[in-house]
Amino acid sequence: MLTTQFIMHSYYSRKHAEKIGGFLMSQHKDSATGKWYYTGKYRDLIGKRHDYKKRGFNTKKEAKEAELLFLQKIKGGYGRVKFEVLTDIYNQEIEKQKKGATVKAYGSMQKHYLLPYFEGKFIDKITPLDISKWSEHCAGIKNKDGTPKCCPGYIKNQFLLLYGMFSFAVDHKLLSENPCKSTQWYQDPNALPTDPPSKDNYWEIETFYDFMETVEDPFWNDLYEIIEGFGLRVGELCSLTYSKIHFRSNQIKIDCTYSNSIGKINSPKSENSKRLLKGTDFHMEILKKRYDAAKKLDGFSKSYYVFGDIKHLLPETVRAHLELDILAAGEDYKRITPHGLRHTHASHLLSNPLIPEQLIAERMGHSIEVLRKTYSHIYEKHRQNMILYLEERPERRPKLKKEMVLSSECRPVLNL
Repeated sequence: MLTTQFIMHSYYSRKHAEKIGGFLMSQHKDSATGKWYYTGKYRDLIGKRHDYKKRGFNTKKEAKEAELLFLQKIKGGYGRVKFEVLTDIYNQEIEKQKKGATVKAYGSMQKHYLLPYFEGKFIDKITPLDISKWSEHCAGIKNKDGTPKCCPGYIKNQFLLLYGMFSFAVDHKLLSENPCKSTQWYQDPNALPTDPPSKDNYWEIETFYDFMETVEDPFWNDLYEIIEGFGLRVGELCSLTYSKIHFRSNQIKIDCTYSNSIGKINSPKSENSKRLLKGTDFHMEILKKRYDAAKKLDGFSKSYYVFGDIKHLLPETVRAHLELDILAAGEDYKRITPHGLRHTHASHLLSNPLIPEQLIAERMGHSIEVLRKTYSHIYEKHRQNMILYLEERPERRPKLKKEMVLSSECRPVLNL
């Protein structure tokens, strides 16, 4: 097959073209038929120019995929795609489907961990063994102080991203089989089990109440009460506006959050995170007082942030103030983060066996599976309490008879 060197040109202006994986591609709609077609030019190694064009596609996406396959075919063999080409195609698709924070995180993984290892390789030549070696290589990367650069969870996320990219390639007929299916991410056989992040990042509810007695600033006192009282994520708290508060029904609506990775307020990643939260009279009264005070400000509207007025607070600001307030409260209070106030709320609810798991999971914006994993330490306390409860029951064991029947041979036989 003739190997070619590409100089891509569109019959039309460059503003109609789109560059993917090093190819300048162009698709257009036929006004007469309503069908899509692709067209362009390339020059082979001996300098001869060639035109190409194909019609009859129902959608622009079909035309784009067909054009890319055509170009890859004349470049290096039918259906053979290099890893960096797959990366470009995949990224263009996920930008339409994923949140900005997710796209940014994927791009960082690809840049620092996937492309340095797989760039230049045809994806049909990447084997399960290659993937296992790559994952172990990533796990072995160290910081300057000798500590692992990638935690086990990040190693897993790298693998899942690669798995998704190869699944995308299979779905779009760029690859016959996903090599990730026959392997998994690297897991250190000597690693000790780790506790969930929430194990130490929470207070007992009595500790929280005592701490609140030490917080004199009304603004921060209100903020800590609301984040714990509703079990909010700090990004959800920062993005809360008065338009999301329903005083008649004692509810607040959570449907957005501040994302640190993209530096703006965005909709949450999962549908579970979108929820209506019922508040106690105490917490709704806090919000009502803030609303009544905010209404007196010039230019007030319900789009004002509950904590921040025209401009919202940043999560870093909340973290810094909480840390200072904990230090000021004294040595009796262990350090927790704003997310620890959310864990405090969840732990308090889970301590009541009369509240169904499903209701707690819905309030926290979790599935039951995530709830159990995140708060496994609380369930362990419940198991211990269960045994104590059983030990405290009244004695009901029957007294053992002096003569015990040990086998059927000892039993009298009835002749009927």
